[in-house]
Amino acid sequence: MMNGSDARRFHRPDRRRVNRGGRRNYDRPGRDPLLLVAESYDEVRHVYVRYLNLFGFQVKEAQNAAEAVEGLRSAPRVLLAEPRILMRSAARVWEQTQADLRLRSIPVILLVADFEAADAVVRGWRPAEVLHKPFHLTALTAAVRRILRADSDPSK
Repeated sequence: MMNGSDARRFHRPDRRRVNRGGRRNYDRPGRDPLLLVAESYDEVRHVYVRYLNLFGFQVKEAQNAAEAVEGLRSAPRVLLAEPRILMRSAARVWEQTQADLRLRSIPVILLVADFEAADAVVRGWRPAEVLHKPFHLTALTAAVRRILRADSDPSK
């Protein structure tokens, strides 16, 4: 059992008080940036969503191609998707994004596990970023922030 002085020496601050740092000055004022995560594996998708929520991002989930097309209607700032979902819905997503100027400018981060299948999607979609699985979750937040920063950069 520890006495009072030992308890103070080994005290760890409450992690809930730590600023998670999701909001940055390049985010739209008054709202958290909305992201769409399109991943077919439930466990993986839930990890991405939970981690991005910890950093202050609003996240919509899509498990399949139909949900991804539906999620694009909410005009997310960034789309995080695995190539299989994009290949299944490429024609529908392409028609929808070309019809709406807001959707045409949504940057895409590809979450790639299969290098051969991803090559065709990379050529067709020209993503803003490609993350090869397995990747560290800090790389995911860094990629999202880099894209949001570039998206709101007035010098472009």
